[in-house]
Amino acid sequence: MSVFGGMSKGERNRIKLRVRTAMAAQTLLEGRYLGGRPPYGYTLRDLGPHPNPAKAADGKHLRGLTPDAQTSPIVRRIFDEFLAGYGLFAIAEGLTANHVPCPSAHDRARNRHRSGIAWSKSAIRVILTNPRYTGRQVWNKQRTGEVLLDVDDVALGHTGGHALERP
Repeated sequence: MSVFGGMSKGERNRIKLRVRTAMAAQTLLEGRYLGGRPPYGYTLRDLGPHPNPAKAADGKHLRGLTPDAQTSPIVRRIFDEFLAGYGLFAIAEGLTANHVPCPSAHDRARNRHRSGIAWSKSAIRVILTNPRYTGRQVWNKQRTGEVLLDVDDVALGHTGGHALERP
């Protein structure tokens, strides 16, 4: 049994490596977005028919991320305010006071289970800690050319004294 267990583990690792390599290649070469719902500030765009003929015959298309004209300025504002020294609570309160729809209010169809009343500290934290906003990750930590924030510009003025608040 242990020999079969070892062989099974080895085969599972080979399959995992092949799948991850193929997905990384699709992300890098084709600009594909391989992960579910797009992050706040992005929308999905059509990249044309699927390269697999069987999937193309079924009408499947490739999808990629593109900055959303409505919500990407809000993401920039969150980063600007955080680098200016505002805390998560202050940023959330400011957005709510300015009647900026929170992520769950922006897309009610996908967020029926949430109230969508106001911005929360956790929503701000998720945005600030998501590497996708600086172009550092699309899938499996691959870079993309479409970023909401310039990594060098975001770092300007950041003294390192601002740490994310922990609950």
